[in-house]
Amino acid sequence: DHDGISDELEASLGTDPNLADTDHDGLDDGRELRFGADPLDPDSDHDGTSDGDEIAAGSDPMSGDGTGEPDWLEQLDRQRNEDELAAADGTAPDEDGDGISDVTEKYFTHTDPDNTDTDTDGATDGDEVRTAHTDPRTLTNN
Repeated sequence: DHDGISDELEASLGTDPNLADTDHDGLDDGRELRFGADPLDPDSDHDGTSDGDEIAAGSDPMSGDGTGEPDWLEQLDRQRNEDELAAADGTAPDEDGDGISDVTEKYFTHTDPDNTDTDTDGATDGDEVRTAHTDPRTLTNN
């Protein structure tokens, strides 16, 4: 099956020597072994994301913590928590100085962290979010 492991080893592991990807997770059996993943389990760390999808996303298929939350979401939550702590003590990076941290702009408000006024309406993104309660991504007529 050209998955990088011998038929003899596949027989001892219980993988199918006629299938490159025994568990159908998008990652051939040989690559799974190299990553330390289980070639018989499509989600080796049981975080809700297949081993193949984790590798494609740059995550570790063996880093699940048992929460059932995908690695990328755990990383985002961790980054958001760190950002909130930094914002509370005034150290959160805010490249454009609009009053919204770069992490919040990138992942939550989906505004441009390098532009104080994403929708070019004359109000800063920070003022729109915190004061006017308008969408800083949409130019509106008031």
